[in-house]
Amino acid sequence: MSELDLDQKVGARRLLWRMGYSTRIDVVLRAVELAGHGRGAPEAYTDLDVLGVEVTASGDVQSCIVDCKTGNSSVIGRMFWVRGLVELFGADTAFMVRDQAISGDAQQLADRLGISALTQGDLSKLDGMLQTPVPLTTTPLSILFDVEKVKATMSRFTGMDRRLKPLQDYRQFAYWVHEDHRNLVGIPDTLKGVQEVLDPKNPVHVGLVLDSAWLYLLSIARAIGAIRTSHVAHLDHGLSQYIAGGAVQLSQKRELADLLSSLQKSGEIPTGPKASVNPPFFDGLLELVVRLLRRGRLLNEALRVLEYQTAASVLNVNASAAKAFGAEYDRTAAKLALDVVIFIVTAAKLDVAFIDGARTSLMGASATTTDENPSE
Repeated sequence: MSELDLDQKVGARRLLWRMGYSTRIDVVLRAVELAGHGRGAPEAYTDLDVLGVEVTASGDVQSCIVDCKTGNSSVIGRMFWVRGLVELFGADTAFMVRDQAISGDAQQLADRLGISALTQGDLSKLDGMLQTPVPLTTTPLSILFDVEKVKATMSRFTGMDRRLKPLQDYRQFAYWVHEDHRNLVGIPDTLKGVQEVLDPKNPVHVGLVLDSAWLYLLSIARAIGAIRTSHVAHLDHGLSQYIAGGAVQLSQKRELADLLSSLQKSGEIPTGPKASVNPPFFDGLLELVVRLLRRGRLLNEALRVLEYQTAASVLNVNASAAKAFGAEYDRTAAKLALDVVIFIVTAAKLDVAFIDGARTSLMGASATTTDENPSE
């Protein structure tokens, strides 16, 4: 990734923030191909330069992708690639940013393909036209839009203890190619697998946990979107079905659980923990889903708070979310973000000090246990 590429990506991130999105730079989609009789090396089949996600007031998750390129690469050829990426990822909006002029023919094709094609000059002008209540370049939020700080954040994430590789691989790769429902279990399980390595005194490790909370909140938002219309009267059943991957899969899991129970009772297999179709943290997850469903209009702001606080933790910037967002800081949204952190730390059995640190950074130094449920 060249310096100019990163400059474009950071500029695109700033534009998406002005549009109301929470963002992520460099999302790699990859698969593992079979090699002979075993598994081959992971191979990236595409990537998203900048991803924007927004939870709308109606509870839908909207996504936007931005493709950034410099040099003399074929603009028209890349447009078809971007269009394919839109279909693969299910994006609602797509932008292309180029450092050179875009011809009239190419612009016409972009319009037909539903892609907004911009030069860097266009990007700068649009960025200047869209104002935000909180300045993005003169407040602590600027760490998200400063090329050197973004580079430092990415570098620190990639230069960690090798024992954290399972978590790194999950958040960077597996999360984006798994079916949405699998991540509700995958994230806590992956965190649990590295619980002995994660250190709440290490600011980069704190950033990892906060970033995992960002991913988990996005997964819950998608889960809510899937179950709120058809299962709102029976959210427990709807959540079980969603986690299982559908009605048929849930039925199969129940049949298997019943079979295992009967075999245990008959003594044909050793007695062990009672078989269940739900993960062990299901009750806590259901409570969290209900809480977030009730405050659906604040989920987008909770994502943005977590995005900022992740970068602030990794860079060891001592500026709370309240200071960064100023008058636009929403304490309830921050509490929802904290609720997600509390859940994943508890489900993964991580050190509770991660919760204490998140409470201070998200809610402010004056946060106490009396703040525990303002979102109820």
